[in-house]
Amino acid sequence: MRQDSSKTSQEGKQIVLYIIWGALTVAANLIIFYFLNNKLGMAYQVAEIIDWIIILFISFFVNKVLVFKSTTHLNLREFLYYASSRLFTLLVELALLWFFISLLKNDAMVSKVISHGTALILNYLFSRIIFNNKKAT
Repeated sequence: MRQDSSKTSQEGKQIVLYIIWGALTVAANLIIFYFLNNKLGMAYQVAEIIDWIIILFISFFVNKVLVFKSTTHLNLREFLYYASSRLFTLLVELALLWFFISLLKNDAMVSKVISHGTALILNYLFSRIIFNNKKAT
C-alpha cells in the first residue's frame, strides 16, 4: 500500500512539474508563433513549423531532466521517439489550425490556443511513456 501511495505521489509531482514547465513552454510557443505570424508576417503554417522545431529541442530537455527526472544518458533513440511523438501531435495541431482558421474562419491566436491545448494532452501521455522507468538503478 505504501508503495502505491509513493507511486501516486510521484505521478502527482510529475503532473505538477509538467504543468509548470509546460506553461512556460506554452508561453514561449505562443510568443514565437505570434512573433513569426504577426510581426514577421509568416503564414501560420510556416510559423507553426518553425515554432515547433524550436520548442521540440527545449521541451525534450525540460521533460527529460526536469519533469520526468530521467537519469539515462542522452541517446538518439530516445530523442527520435520523442521527436516522432511530437511530430504526430504537430500534425494534429496543424489539422486543427486548418480546421479552425481556414474552414471556420476563426482568429489565428484563439485557434492556436485550442489546438495547442489538445496537443499538450497528447504530448504529456507520450512523454510519460517515453521517459517513464528510464531511471538508472
